[in-house]
Amino acid sequence: MQALYGALEAAVPRALQRRERPRRGYDPAVDDSHRCPICGADGLRALSRYPRYVCRACAARTRDDGGRPVGFFNEGLYGGVVGVYLDTRDPYRETRCWIDGRACRASDARFGGIVIQLEGNG
Repeated sequence: MQALYGALEAAVPRALQRRERPRRGYDPAVDDSHRCPICGADGLRALSRYPRYVCRACAARTRDDGGRPVGFFNEGLYGGVVGVYLDTRDPYRETRCWIDGRACRASDARFGGIVIQLEGNG
């Protein structure tokens, strides 16, 4: 019997003998190597569709070219980008914005929402 267990142990990989449950909320397929191009925050999910997207903290600091705070929202259920001045709620008619003096652009995210990316090599 001991010989049988020894042979079985050698044949079955160690990973299959003891099944470890993954940590809750952990997905090994997620690549979290993206760094925010504005502040350098790391550990963000790498998205090939948006290679220069900024983190949420930087996206909250968007300004127009004069320094007024602006925000971006979806126009409706099927997308469309709408910009507003956050201090007066007046329309902001551009998708270009600035974060810490660096030019960025707001656009529709693929499955809803807004993504803000750094423009050019900036």
